[in-house]
Amino acid sequence: MERLIRIDQQIINKYKPDGFALPQVLKLAGASREYKINGEWTTVKPNARPEATRIIFDSRDQFRIARDVYFAWKTLSDTRIYNPVRPEEIIKRIFANRSSPIAPPLCLFVPWGVRPQGEFGYPEKAVLDRIRSLQVNLSQRNINAQVLIMPADLYATEVNQQVNKDQIAKYFEDVTNWAYMRGFFVKPWSAIRQENMDIYQQRATELKKEKLEQMFIPAKIEEAISAAGRRSGYKTESDIQQAAFSYLRERVCEAEIIESVYKPIKVSAVSKNKDNDVDRELPRLYIIPNELLFPWLK
Repeated sequence: MERLIRIDQQIINKYKPDGFALPQVLKLAGASREYKINGEWTTVKPNARPEATRIIFDSRDQFRIARDVYFAWKTLSDTRIYNPVRPEEIIKRIFANRSSPIAPPLCLFVPWGVRPQGEFGYPEKAVLDRIRSLQVNLSQRNINAQVLIMPADLYATEVNQQVNKDQIAKYFEDVTNWAYMRGFFVKPWSAIRQENMDIYQQRATELKKEKLEQMFIPAKIEEAISAAGRRSGYKTESDIQQAAFSYLRERVCEAEIIESVYKPIKVSAVSKNKDNDVDRELPRLYIIPNELLFPWLK
């Protein structure tokens, strides 16, 4: 069969391609290479430097898929605030969606904290709009992505006790309404946990304090205790420490269940250090500017 698309490597190099993403995309797409040796083209990789190299796509569809995935990644990379986590897996998940017409939507997972005081406003809307822009940019590259906003309700009601329950309910109702207006899907952690309660209970039982102390470096535990001192609503040292370990336990369970059920790309609305370690194997993007991070605390 005649190969339809041949692209000279020199032409690609002119545009300074992303040296991390391009080889991965070409490999996933099944593209091959030809080498010019003594004026003749061959698929056999030479021992010495060839006179020229070109990339071969067996079909226009193969080329279009690779092009869309590469430029979808470029959009994500160019808008990053912090480097992504597990970028190779992000590319794989984008490719899986783009390459199959029957693939389920790519899940963009966005956990959402509670506002302790005040009302839903500009910071929240700005973050939701930025996530919507990401979704639109992906759709322009034929990537079908669904945004899952996850109100972290149990962190406010079980792990902590600082926020009034009526405030929690009203705030997450506003989050839900504004998310729906942008076509997002909303499912609180309480509902996700309930649907996966057997897995949750088994893992939570394993994650006793001693196990968590083995999993996390002391600085991470100290960070959790410090945050619990500020935000948990507890006063005694023992209660604050218990809240900190409850938080770490819940984050691990959440990350592992979300990864297992949704195979998502997480779009984080908090600083990267807050996610490190507790997010386990979740691939993560950081596209929210610093001035809008933690929109529920602005």
